Amino acid sequence: MVFGGIILFLSNCTDLGTGSGKSKNGSEVSFAEDIQPIFNAYCAYEGCHVEGHITGLNLSGGISYSNLVNVSSASYFPLIRVFPTEPDSSVLYLKITGDPSVGQVMPPKDPVLNINQINLIEEWILDGAENN
Repeated sequence: MVFGGIILFLSNCTDLGTGSGKSKNGSEVSFAEDIQPIFNAYCAYEGCHVEGHITGLNLSGGISYSNLVNVSSASYFPLIRVFPTEPDSSVLYLKITGDPSVGQVMPPKDPVLNINQINLIEEWILDGAENN
């Protein structure tokens, strides 16, 4: 994978957090409390991953989970958008880390995700991508 440059770039962000892959309070990563807020801030807004998006991927609250976990990617079939326990086989993780096998890094413009946010998403996927 070629994402060292992105990690280096992201290390210049001011809010790196702990990088531990744990939620703000150090507990298991929660989809509702840790992951969905990232989607709300960086992905689910007009012109991006909301109803009517060209890929059909709507990351709005209340429906993002069912659009991600164990769902085939329309753009990168047969890859799965989120493959529980396997971030390196999950289009979402590959996109946010800038893996060239899945095209453009997401989000495509500033602000980009910081390393702590990427770690939270990775940990959530590793832990089974629960709807918690």
